[in-house]
Parts: sequence; C-alpha cells; structure tokens
Amino acid sequence: MPLLTLKTNRHSSVLYEFKPNDVINTIKSQISPKGMNNFDRIILYFHDKRVDGSLTFSQANIFSGSTLIYLIKGDGKTMDESDMIIEMLDLGIPYHKATVALSKSKNNLKQAIRLAQEEDSSLDDSSVFSDDESLSEFIPTPHVEQVTSQFDSSNDYAEEVLSENFKSNESGLN
Repeated sequence: MPLLTLKTNRHSSVLYEFKPNDVINTIKSQISPKGMNNFDRIILYFHDKRVDGSLTFSQANIFSGSTLIYLIKGDGKTMDESDMIIEMLDLGIPYHKATVALSKSKNNLKQAIRLAQEEDSSLDDSSVFSDDESLSEFIPTPHVEQVTSQFDSSNDYAEEVLSENFKSNESGLN
C-alpha cells in the first residue's frame, strides 16, 4: 500500500498509508485530535497549495512518497501559530519560509509576512550564497594533515590486542 508523509507544525512528521482511490477528506478523521468533531478545521496542503478534500488522492496527483502538510485552525478566539501559517500559505508563501519567518519574528504575523515576502534569500535554504559570491573560498584546500605516527601506532596496537584476544578466545567483553 502506498505511503505519504504527513507534516505539521505541532509534532514530528508521520507516515500515512492510503489508497489512491480514497477521498482525501477520509484522512481527517484519522489525524484529528481526540474529541475533535469539526474536521473542517483541518486544512491540508500539497505543494504549498490547499487541497480539495473532496477529490481522491489520485485525482489530486498525490501519490506514494508525497508530503501533505496538515494544519488545524484555531477556535477563532485567538490566532495561534497554525492560523498564521495557514494565512501565509494562502498568500502563496511556501511552508518552510512561513515557519522560519514566524520563528524569526517571534510569531508576529505582519512582520513574518514582510520577512517571507522580501527578496532576501536568508529564509530560503536552497540558495545559501548570492550569485556574486565565489564558492572557491569555501572549498577546503587539498592539503590534509597527515595522521601522526603516535595515532597510527595506537591503531596498530589495538589491532594487535584484538587479534591476540581472538586467537586466545578472549573477547574482552567479560
């Protein structure tokens, strides 16, 4: 049976077994917290876009190996981190950028949106260096320190001891 990864902001990712012809909304009852009856509060994203839960997995092009992000909307009284991420994803901000921006802004939504929408690539892991930076300074030199003879001799000694122990049937694990 195919597997997909369910990722959320609340805990570690989990693998989920699914059938390609199942309606996507069927997973909501299985991933919802105990006692939750309003599954409309569970919002699913695939490639940073909301998923139409009435489609089947295959209709939504969700196949084995895919990653779905699921977020649970707050109660509407206060805005929690999930609500902020939902708002940012709905603005077209990728999940990773949204979570990093929220973290950097200490959950200040307006500041996080501004941070994530800036052209600054500091929130994006895919481009660590700007185009004009030379990578050559980051490439280690081919010179490698030679291992000292003291280190070599200690390895040789360890091998000798192990070899002798096995010859004499002493494992040294007693």
